[in-house]
Amino acid sequence: MDAFAGRGNVLTFSTDGNTFYFGTLGAGVWKRAIERWNGLGADDAQRN
Repeated sequence: MDAFAGRGNVLTFSTDGNTFYFGTLGAGVWKRAIERWNGLGADDAQRN
């Protein structure tokens, strides 16, 4: 969760704990976030 700290975004979890709902994030950021969780978004994480 630290990656999203201080960005003013709404971050909540579904009841199963596996689905992420980013209330104020666009689809592109969503995709990067999912890739980041999967360890594939290292470049985006550095860039952002």
